[in-house]
Amino acid sequence: MSLFDSLKKLIISPELRSGDIKKSNISTPPEKFNDNLNYMLFDGEGIYEKTGRKRKIHIEAFSEWEAIEELQSSGFSPGTITISRIPFEPPTEPQIDAMKKHHDKIPKKACKIDISFLMEKIIQNQRDPDKQLIDFATSQKVKLSYYTGEKSLYCCIWNKFSLEEKFAFYLLCVEKDKRGIWMFDKFDFYKSLASSYINDEKFMNSFKQYSGAGKEFFGFIKEAGVEYGYSASRNTNCYKIACAIISK
Repeated sequence: MSLFDSLKKLIISPELRSGDIKKSNISTPPEKFNDNLNYMLFDGEGIYEKTGRKRKIHIEAFSEWEAIEELQSSGFSPGTITISRIPFEPPTEPQIDAMKKHHDKIPKKACKIDISFLMEKIIQNQRDPDKQLIDFATSQKVKLSYYTGEKSLYCCIWNKFSLEEKFAFYLLCVEKDKRGIWMFDKFDFYKSLASSYINDEKFMNSFKQYSGAGKEFFGFIKEAGVEYGYSASRNTNCYKIACAIISK
């Protein structure tokens, strides 16, 4: 088996497993948390209103406050919730061995999920994503590792979005392709236009190659004017219609 195949088999899903993880104090110095993710992991307990009983808590969130809000909206009694940030799982031995064989160093602050993203980036020869794209993904509550490659980041965004959000993001990518800059401030406006086009047969017959279940969209990627290899097609009706929309 080639090294490429070995690495490919070791890539794990960025999705996390729930489990019993030892609770730690929220005041623990940041050095304890070996991760470069844009979200955090919390453990704790609280009283569930419907049963009046105490339940264990294991939750991912972008902040402690957001985690508490989510728990309250899901039925935990306000004032009874106690959570502490806990670390994500460290890199596995197979991941470490595979990285060493590929002559790549394991970053000092990296968890298992970070290495999963990093290995995928290495295997697929992905470029680094734009910082603006990372910031946009975080603003849309897309969970990611800062070791992500460009292609993987597009996948994370695309798989998180609803059809209306996919439409708006597609238009942003077309606009980036045409103008050379991201215009994320138009995201909500483009989303407001979605209903007029997702019911349009000509647009959707073309767009469904990206929007259906299990589909992927990687933007329109060029390097020195040359397609990078995982760029989306411009020779489609949805691209032409999108160009007409952004030119209005």
